[in-house]
Amino acid sequence: VDQDAELDALADPFTHLVRGDLLTDLDPLLDQAGRHGRVVVQHSAVIAYLVLAFVGLRFASGMNTFPAALAALGIYAVGKTFFWPTMLAVVGDRFPQTGAVAMSIMGGIGMLSAGLIGGPGLGYCKDRFAGEELRRVDASLAEKYKAETPSTFLNIPATEVFGLNGKATEDARKVKLEARTAEQQSLVTASEAGDRTTLRVDSFIPATMALIYLGLMLYYKS
Repeated sequence: VDQDAELDALADPFTHLVRGDLLTDLDPLLDQAGRHGRVVVQHSAVIAYLVLAFVGLRFASGMNTFPAALAALGIYAVGKTFFWPTMLAVVGDRFPQTGAVAMSIMGGIGMLSAGLIGGPGLGYCKDRFAGEELRRVDASLAEKYKAETPSTFLNIPATEVFGLNGKATEDARKVKLEARTAEQQSLVTASEAGDRTTLRVDSFIPATMALIYLGLMLYYKS
């Protein structure tokens, strides 16, 4: 808690400013506040969880070994696992009179966003970046192995791109590395490059959310 906030709290005889652990210190404070006291909780842990998710995704975009994958996805898992319930707790603490309604709305919006925007968005990014990578390496090869139908984001015609032919790419993956032709290796390499770039782009989502929560925290402190 910054010094200015402490001075403001001391100047107001009806304000009691406490810094502590949400799990161990909140219940005693609620008892002290009584029926008519108002307890306002400012969460800072959610920012740390979002930063972990960002770091995990960035790390995952460059992983080449199984231990690296375990480490990268483990970091991301910690951030994602604790961010979700903490975000719901923020809603419950800021708007306690809404009960489970506000938390249910937040959860519903999150699931709708993941289903309608998140999943299709990641697929679109994969198609876009993989196709661009193969065109950068060999334009004629990209034209030969482009997908039969274009990919768009939210059905917006201006976003139309052609990814890689899924069957040809999967067939190339099944061939052992030493037996692959140059074309097959180019397909696999472009597909993997699309995956890695998609992860890097995806990492900016938790980073942006961390900045938003930081702004909210500073706003409520002011």
